[in-house]
Amino acid sequence: MWYVGTNQFYIQRCLGAKSEWDAKMGVIGCGFLKLFLPFIIVFPGLVAFAKFGPGLAEDAVYVRMVKEFLPPIGQGVLLAALIAAIMSTVSSVLNSSSTIWSIDVYQRFLRTNASEAELVRVGRWSTFVIIVIGTAFAPMLLWWQGGIFIYIQDMAAFLAPPVSVIFLGAFLWRRAHGRAATFTLVFGILSGIALKVLGQVWGPEGIDWLQPLLNRAAVSWVICLVSLVVSTFVIPQNPHEMYDPDTIWNLRWARLPRHERPLNRGRRNLMMWWLLMIAASAGLFAIFQ
Repeated sequence: MWYVGTNQFYIQRCLGAKSEWDAKMGVIGCGFLKLFLPFIIVFPGLVAFAKFGPGLAEDAVYVRMVKEFLPPIGQGVLLAALIAAIMSTVSSVLNSSSTIWSIDVYQRFLRTNASEAELVRVGRWSTFVIIVIGTAFAPMLLWWQGGIFIYIQDMAAFLAPPVSVIFLGAFLWRRAHGRAATFTLVFGILSGIALKVLGQVWGPEGIDWLQPLLNRAAVSWVICLVSLVVSTFVIPQNPHEMYDPDTIWNLRWARLPRHERPLNRGRRNLMMWWLLMIAASAGLFAIFQ
């Protein structure tokens, strides 16, 4: 829900698909690609541990393996592929961030009558500011114990629970409203930070079961769910907020438009590929649990 359902990279590409079938099959295809992540991320670490032994810094494993196992030409090709992947990700992040600032913040709250040219100019300047802020904060990653990967997962453990709860509430509960969602987002992030601090400093050695980030994320998700329910009833809804009944999930969402249903047959059946993806994911979990 967090990575696929709320990731603007996915959403933008789905909105740009030539048909609803292509959009749904694209998401399923990405699910199959993610099945290879354990092999891409975990296996190289196991190989490095067997080859170099313990004590190698987490963020140095990849560089060490590239230098040891690849010839100069292979190193150059891999470096070019890595830079291309980073540029693609950064480009998508900057595009999404500048759009959010220009449309959702600047035009909505600062200048409601802003022209298209002004919005484009604001988007360009916001992109520059985001790059500067990211560059300034990048050296701080060196202080994070456990490496960049653990840092990314820790940040996700703060953001994923409130965001997933808000989206589920928006799609499944008619009474949920914007002010309650805003409160849940802020309260959820703060509670996630509090859980991390509590897990590390409570008692002589902290609370052991709160230290794994997945455990903290699960507890934070429950807290966010309770927060959304309580704030929905306690905080009054914005009277200008319009409710659209079509945003609540129903079985019509699972059906393709009538003119696309002939495409969804045989080897192109979405349900078949979705079930195969679920079965493969469950199989990998059972094997490597």
